[in-house]
Amino acid sequence: MLSARPLPEEVAAFLAELEGADFVETLLECVRPLSHGSNYLSGNISLVCSAFQSREAVILLLGAIEKTVPLGFRVHDVDLAETDWSGRVLDGMEFVNCDLSRARFDDAAIREVAFQNSTLEGASFQNAIPDSVQFDYGPRVFGATAVVEALRPHGVTGIEGEKEVLEDLARDWGDHVTQLIASRMRRFYVAGAGGSKGSKWDVSILEMNLLGGLNQFDRRFAVSKLIPGLVRGGVLSRVREHGNVVYRLNDEAKDDARRLIEEEEISGLIETALARLAVG
Repeated sequence: MLSARPLPEEVAAFLAELEGADFVETLLECVRPLSHGSNYLSGNISLVCSAFQSREAVILLLGAIEKTVPLGFRVHDVDLAETDWSGRVLDGMEFVNCDLSRARFDDAAIREVAFQNSTLEGASFQNAIPDSVQFDYGPRVFGATAVVEALRPHGVTGIEGEKEVLEDLARDWGDHVTQLIASRMRRFYVAGAGGSKGSKWDVSILEMNLLGGLNQFDRRFAVSKLIPGLVRGGVLSRVREHGNVVYRLNDEAKDDARRLIEEEEISGLIETALARLAVG
């Protein structure tokens, strides 16, 4: 059952109310080691363990699940001081009202993480700058430069790595944002019979089409940062037509978009928008 379908949070909470503290250890003994697979087992087990809201349950889970398995569950109201998350893959983890003082995230691959009303004093992020982070239910922050600045006031360590490393991370993020902009411009682009010759632009496209083909991380960035940034920068316009939200590529940005798509050249309004977006 635990490997067949996603487990509702309510069911996990109900199990935690029914069972004693030793249930987690018994459950993990039955399924360990938890590794990659095509089913929902690791996610459901993580959900059940976190529902017990205990330090012991989380530590037992970390001991049973292989470090290469992505972790993306919510844990709340737990003392996790000095716990070890190093070398893990964190994609969608959310810590709510948790004490993560002196926790270790070194060498972790952190795609998305959220710290809601949680303490991070002395937590180590050596070689583990998240791609995206959220604090206290505020705006989600993207990109190495902005993430480091967001982490700094929380007293974490390990984020002041070598200047070259941070510069490389910032450059990689800029390249990624450029690719995202190009892929969104292609949503308006209609190639001619001979490729670029005779090409034209769609007048407008639905919001769902503008967001099409994105993974969860990129979609979240596009909705919260990328598309609003392109609208503010004069590249796109957002209007309502017949009750639907649609986007239009502004005439002033069409030459810039064509150069980006056909020549991979960044210019004009798109260059200005990219400069703002690439730093988060």
